[in-house]
Amino acid sequence: MKNKKVVVWGHPLHSHTHSYIHYAFYRAFKHAGHETHWIDSIADIGNLDLSDSIFIVEGQVDGNVPLRNDCKYLLHNCDTSKYEEANVDFKVLQVYSHDVLDRDVEKIAECEYYQESNKTLYQPWATDLLPHEFDKYQAIDGPSDRQPVINWVGSVMDGLHGNHSVLKEFASIAAINGIIFRACRNADPDEAIKLVRDSVMAPALQGPWQVENGYIPCRIFKNISYGHIGATNSEAVFKLYDGLITYNSNPTQLFIELKGAIDSLDKKKREQILLLTKERHTYINRISNILKVMD
Repeated sequence: MKNKKVVVWGHPLHSHTHSYIHYAFYRAFKHAGHETHWIDSIADIGNLDLSDSIFIVEGQVDGNVPLRNDCKYLLHNCDTSKYEEANVDFKVLQVYSHDVLDRDVEKIAECEYYQESNKTLYQPWATDLLPHEFDKYQAIDGPSDRQPVINWVGSVMDGLHGNHSVLKEFASIAAINGIIFRACRNADPDEAIKLVRDSVMAPALQGPWQVENGYIPCRIFKNISYGHIGATNSEAVFKLYDGLITYNSNPTQLFIELKGAIDSLDKKKREQILLLTKERHTYINRISNILKVMD
């Protein structure tokens, strides 16, 4: 496939949770050799030639995105009516969850599906590391002399999609075991990696709605790629990793089992988990399938 021009539209880094997804898309497209721009407003376009570009757009920041008949648009959580009225070429990007399997979809990769009838690509997010960067972060093997801290770099939310109650229970059992659970917000990507690597463990903890609906969080891919043992309270994530990672739906039991897995590390299994992540769950994988459906 020939190189494309790609415009990641809006969400400057640290401005919103979704900015970290835009950051990962931007890096992946550039690394893959595509002319890539991250633009926040029409004023930032200047003299750039954006003809025949693919725009990556999220609904909270699409108010002033230029609508061009010579471009294509990948829309996440957008009201599609203005794109339809402008008669531009667009597809929809949604995050994978189990309800996708009840639809008339074509499987294009692990947990990635395309539905022709509504022009929607379903895929999970991924780690923000590029495949060659995995080697920069040596796997964290067994007990260490790190401080007894868990730096939680992921979202902390209440409400229907929230994980607050799960985090609270995990933090409580960690405290009983002398480990501080610390929420870290708006960390720079490099700082986030350091915070995770400085942690004694790094589980991917999800709230009840996400677990019940089979939502796959980016946190599991990131924490594994940053060097930690994979751990989840989601059966869907456990199955995605072919049963190789540590799993328990109960946060307290998950802590106990993860501590045991760290103390008796299976290095061969660790290598399998890292390789699976590197081969299937980077943004290089995701943009490859985006480009296929956008062609």
